[in-house]
Amino acid sequence: MFYNCKLSRDCRRRECNVYCYPYVLLHGTNGKGGFWATRNTPKKYDDCFVETLPIKADNPRIYKAVINYIENILEKVQKTNRGLYFTGGTGTGKTTTAVTIMNEYLLSRVIQHCKREKLIEVNPVLFVRLSEFQNVYNAQFRGSSTLQDESSYRFYNLKHKMTEVDLLVVDDIALRNLPEGFQNELYEIIDYRATEDATTIFTSNVTYEELPEYVGERIASRVQGMCGQQVLMKGTDHRTGGLF
Repeated sequence: MFYNCKLSRDCRRRECNVYCYPYVLLHGTNGKGGFWATRNTPKKYDDCFVETLPIKADNPRIYKAVINYIENILEKVQKTNRGLYFTGGTGTGKTTTAVTIMNEYLLSRVIQHCKREKLIEVNPVLFVRLSEFQNVYNAQFRGSSTLQDESSYRFYNLKHKMTEVDLLVVDDIALRNLPEGFQNELYEIIDYRATEDATTIFTSNVTYEELPEYVGERIASRVQGMCGQQVLMKGTDHRTGGLF
């Protein structure tokens, strides 16, 4: 039996099944596991790749820069280590662009592993929506002591992954009224990644100038230092639609 494999684009054999080591590494033995399933990414972003990147018409300069980034993805993530901060209005392609870069890095990283150039020990990519991360944090203080312990384990396990992963995408970082304790936890992650030159991509509806109002001066300063010039996305909201 053959399966749909995200690596098929770059594979000459294209015999995607459980006897193919790269396939199992990426998708697991049942096609629903592996690194692809543990990216923590919403299903609607499964087909976000360089060929489908939808920002060219509205953001041609950014599109060209992103293509260049992806063409040199291993060097950008593993050596240059410069993060990215995508900002702009709702539905302008910020998250789609960030996930496209992340997906392309994972494919390149699996190929790099299979060539034995640099082995993979844990999933090298992770997508985290900040609101969901805060929900995991808040769950530690609710319910029975057993539930709190389970939630605490889940939170610190996720925090560890966010700290150690090669490429982290933090989606919608600008949340208002963050509790001080959660801000401290978030700062520890960002500060560690900044200190260790770990590549991080952020998306936000607000610019650098507005960010301190949401996450505080410490975090905003670290984010700007990691990412350099912000990437301002323009265009109409591609998520609007419906019957007409």
